[in-house]
Amino acid sequence: MKTSVGNSVTGLLLFVPKRWRGDHFWARAVLILVPLFGATFLRAETGNGCTLQLTSPSPGDVLLAGTSNEITWDYTNPGDNRVSVSLYRDGRSVAALGLVPITDGRLSWDICKTIGNDPGYQLRIVPYGSCNPIGGNLGGFFEIGGSDPPPTLTLTALLQGDVFEAGTTTTIQWNSSDLDGSVGIWLMRGGEFVSGFGTPVAEGSFELTICRSYGDSDDYTIEIHDSNCSDTYFTRSSGEFAIVGSDPVPSMTFTMPLGGETVVVGTSPMITWDAASPAGEVDVYLRKDGEDAGYVGRAPIVDGGIPWPVCSAVGEGPGFTLHAAAKVCGELVEATSEQFSVVHSSDAPAVTLTSPLGGESFVGGEIVSVTWIASNPVENIAVELKQGYTTIAYFGQIEMADGVMDLPVCGALADGNDYFVRLSWRTCGIWNFVDGEPFSVTRTLAQPSLEVTSPARGAVL
Repeated sequence: MKTSVGNSVTGLLLFVPKRWRGDHFWARAVLILVPLFGATFLRAETGNGCTLQLTSPSPGDVLLAGTSNEITWDYTNPGDNRVSVSLYRDGRSVAALGLVPITDGRLSWDICKTIGNDPGYQLRIVPYGSCNPIGGNLGGFFEIGGSDPPPTLTLTALLQGDVFEAGTTTTIQWNSSDLDGSVGIWLMRGGEFVSGFGTPVAEGSFELTICRSYGDSDDYTIEIHDSNCSDTYFTRSSGEFAIVGSDPVPSMTFTMPLGGETVVVGTSPMITWDAASPAGEVDVYLRKDGEDAGYVGRAPIVDGGIPWPVCSAVGEGPGFTLHAAAKVCGELVEATSEQFSVVHSSDAPAVTLTSPLGGESFVGGEIVSVTWIASNPVENIAVELKQGYTTIAYFGQIEMADGVMDLPVCGALADGNDYFVRLSWRTCGIWNFVDGEPFSVTRTLAQPSLEVTSPARGAVL
């Protein structure tokens, strides 16, 4: 990804592929940003000739809170890309404004009336799709004025200079006005996230139990995050405080398997481990040659073991290991066994999507037959309609061997040429999926709308 900027500032956002593991979704992202020094950073370019340039708002513009505006951009060679637009204030992300096809060239933005006056707003536009690798732009600084006072939230117990013993409980308190919903409470250490909690804002307090293995330090803070103005986020921070008397972070070592064993499919061997300072629960996964091959299950670390009913389609041969992962007091605790072999496995299911094949045009209200060919079918298969990264509709599960599901195309779906079908199924605790090629949908009904009229905001019941 190449970028161009007035003051030689660059930025890069790299994503590592995502994967389901057991009942968890794991994803990794690496974000590298260099401050903009007030420059106009408007253009992104990739090796395949795809470019994206933000055209409005322009640097120095003054927008009014409570008004409607259009964010616009120019592009070349758009391919099948979609554009994510986010709002930044003083270099910090404060709102996700939308995700639309790059060919729209614009996004309507209703600026919240209580967003807050500031000359340090910027927009970031990020293309997703064939404009790879993924990158994004931050536009120049513009100002928002005319804002009404935002809702208030004030920490009343700042903890400044306090010292807390690990394993004890302390109360975080706040006062608020014109806020509803929930707040996020983050424990930070040296500016880095340690652990997070949520509670209704109306509670006015939260009982924080200080985990025994957070670690001794005198630079802990509490951040309280509340949302306002359609996902515009505000943060309040406490003063620094200390935690003392912490236990070491737990550690684990597998004691069975020790390595070199041969495991027979259909048996239920006992997996065991030793643990120092055991706390919390651990998830155990099966890997083959470093790749996920199955999910064994979850157990308290202190139990020291878990039975493993070996899945019939787990695969066979050498190169298998077990991997344990637990999040304890914000720290990731991991352990990996020595290698062993598995024998007498059957073949895993495999699925090929046969329709829609991509390129079709469907009209709202039409019935579309989704078909597939499955080998070694042993489980149900789930069918979804997706657009970009968004699941538009989930149609449930059907037996994998059936090979067909008829889907109604909702008449109120927005026009688009980037819809596709996803088939997903679970084998040995691991989710697998197959995505079809994109097709088009034409809307036939107006988009439904819903507005709550009673009780009014601020009403006393």
